[in-house]
Amino acid sequence: MKLQITTDAYQSIVTKIGSGIPEKGGILMGKDGIITDFIFDENAHTTGSTYSLNVSYLNPLIKEMKQQGKQLLGVIHSHPYGAFELSNPDKEYFMSQFKNFPDLDFMYTPIVFSAKQEEFAFFPYVFHKDGTVETAELEILPNDYEQYSRKVDEPNPDTVTQRLEVLIVIKQETQASVPERERQPELEPLLLVMLFSNLYFFILGLATAIVPFTFFYIIKNL
Repeated sequence: MKLQITTDAYQSIVTKIGSGIPEKGGILMGKDGIITDFIFDENAHTTGSTYSLNVSYLNPLIKEMKQQGKQLLGVIHSHPYGAFELSNPDKEYFMSQFKNFPDLDFMYTPIVFSAKQEEFAFFPYVFHKDGTVETAELEILPNDYEQYSRKVDEPNPDTVTQRLEVLIVIKQETQASVPERERQPELEPLLLVMLFSNLYFFILGLATAIVPFTFFYIIKNL
């Protein structure tokens, strides 16, 4: 499974929570399963080891983004350096959130290490409705990923036209060369007949010249 996120959203995570003291976080919004926006939870309830969403701050923003055709895809927060797995309180909290978002079968729940402590790191976890945790494959997409996808799926019309023209030329050349190959077997027997005919007449002519000369030589020496 992939965790796909646009470049802007990823950079926002690095700037907002990847450079501050943990724990900090926010929500992940997007569409078609692709994260396009990170909303930093400025007023989250945090300690050095716990993080809880400030729903009164985030709910109006979620509603606003739903009007743009986007939906909540997950929650992200930072951990103290070295704690790279979801804690039991994390899992309990995420499980409780499914009742607020019944349409979700899973949530992206990445953990981040802040560069403020050591090195920045991103762990792309997926938390499923049955409580299982999966490590996804992180894929950072261009901001115009929709155009990018169309370029991959739908070749440029000019390119398609050029390819068709090349195929037509190849087909025409192939068809033109077929009669030549078909005529080749017919020419071979004809050449053999001509060769043997020439050889026969050459021998016949040679015999015609030799026989009188031989007969004259025999008579002379009698």
